Amino acid sequence: MEKELEIIREIFNTNQEIKFTPLDGGLSNDNYIFEIDGVKYVLRVCHPIMNEINNRNDEYKNLLLVQDYDVDVPMIYFNTETGMKITKYVHYCYNLQNVELDSEAVKKMALTLRDFHKIDKLSENDFDPLVKLETYKSKITTQLYKIDEEELVISKTKVLYTKYPLTFCHNDLVPGNVLVGRTKTYLIDYEYAGNNIYLFDIMSFITENNIVSKDLVFLFYTAYLGYPASVDLLIDLEIMACFEDLLWFYWANMMYDLCQTDIYRDIATTKYHAYNQRLKIMKERNA
Repeated sequence: MEKELEIIREIFNTNQEIKFTPLDGGLSNDNYIFEIDGVKYVLRVCHPIMNEINNRNDEYKNLLLVQDYDVDVPMIYFNTETGMKITKYVHYCYNLQNVELDSEAVKKMALTLRDFHKIDKLSENDFDPLVKLETYKSKITTQLYKIDEEELVISKTKVLYTKYPLTFCHNDLVPGNVLVGRTKTYLIDYEYAGNNIYLFDIMSFITENNIVSKDLVFLFYTAYLGYPASVDLLIDLEIMACFEDLLWFYWANMMYDLCQTDIYRDIATTKYHAYNQRLKIMKERNA
């Protein structure tokens, strides 16, 4: 932490003692709270291997893009070489880790995401999940599980990208990337942000937050759209969910290969089983 401490002292022009308190929830990054002159900040330190996978220049540009729309916490500093980031600490907020979402929370998040997708600017980069899939696969030396009907799911997903326009998307709505405050909800961490179709974000939130109740899923769709989803859209959303399980399976498999950390193997296993369940439903619907 010596380099980070030196940068912080330079940014804030201070020699006071600085203590770092770890924040729970970081998977591919480490996060800490620190305080200067009574004001709290959050420091993100990226694992070096993540800088080989994620484009920090794209992330920085997307962070600048969202700063104008008050959807992210205020950014103080960003280093495009290391991914080191400093943001203001927002009091009285909690993320969605270990939170059981009720109907009110699901509706609130649907409206937050709908407003997020109203951002009237596109990113300079596309998040093309089909390209990402091939990138992740290319970095794997030992595949953990054999994937059935992969080409079927990919072909159906390609059709989706001919039907829906691109918009600016977050693309990584895991529980730790949603901060719920007293008066607003923040979407944080833009490592995977870029132009995508809105279906990806909808299913990212639903799958990553393990929303399995059909009532809550349909409530989310209706709140987001402003009306009940059509049968055709429901089918497309199911295809997207299946593809996302496939995508993040390969991502987790890649990370396990690179890091040999059990958490990534666990994620890959979870995504593998989720993929098979969704694939079965998708094939039965098309039978």
